[in-house]
Amino acid sequence: MTSPFFASIAVTAFAVAFLHAALPTHWLPFVLVGRAQKWSTGRTLGVTLLAGVGHVGLTIALGLALVLAGMALQPSLGGLFHLIVGGLMIAVGVFYILRGRHNHALPEASRRAYASDRAAIVSTVGSPLWC
Repeated sequence: MTSPFFASIAVTAFAVAFLHAALPTHWLPFVLVGRAQKWSTGRTLGVTLLAGVGHVGLTIALGLALVLAGMALQPSLGGLFHLIVGGLMIAVGVFYILRGRHNHALPEASRRAYASDRAAIVSTVGSPLWC
């Protein structure tokens, strides 16, 4: 792997990660929960940090598992591997398009109220699985 190639991958990954983290959907829920629960700024930042570390850690673990699975399957699938991966990417895209066509309004009785830091962290750490 050449140095300019690695540098371009690293810069692209950093840019995507930064823009991903800057989305309000990643930090605004913690601000709102912190205010609703009357947490201090330090406590809110601590909960956000723990959830972020868990989110990144689980995302890395899932990525490594997919890379290892791909490396294990590639020799046996040979020339079909790129078709299978492309088909899976299209299927995931269609899933997200169809998933986006539903109503987000929930009845008041089904809304969750997290009473602890642990519940807020646990609810967000697994977010790569359903983001």
